Amino acid sequence: MARARSQCGQRLTETREAVLRLLLGENRPMTAYELLDMLGQRTGRMRNPPTIYRALEFLLGEGFVSRLESLNAYTICSNMGQPHACLFFICRCCGEAAEVAEVRVEALLTEVASGIGFRADHPVVEVDGLCRQCHHEHDDG
Repeated sequence: MARARSQCGQRLTETREAVLRLLLGENRPMTAYELLDMLGQRTGRMRNPPTIYRALEFLLGEGFVSRLESLNAYTICSNMGQPHACLFFICRCCGEAAEVAEVRVEALLTEVASGIGFRADHPVVEVDGLCRQCHHEHDDG
């Protein structure tokens, strides 16, 4: 939170900070509606969906969260606030999403994008499969 406060200053509103805290605390991808429900439960104040989406857009723009398209969910970036390519391994069984910082993937994405005259501002790669736990359970079952 200290990094977010120092980087954002006054722009880190109460709602933006609350959404960031929820994502940090849950340690799993969450949909906007899950965040909306949890905020309502924790604060006793209901917010409307556009408020959550605006907070998420801000946090995305600052590099604090990533959007997982395949899950339509949001998660904390491992390198919060630092521009980087995101490589996620998402378990199709339990929904766990593990982010890996891999400079070779980032370099390859940048090279390929540049080759076609494209500038990738925030590349996100999602790999679908089974996490270690679910893989072992699947093999045992």
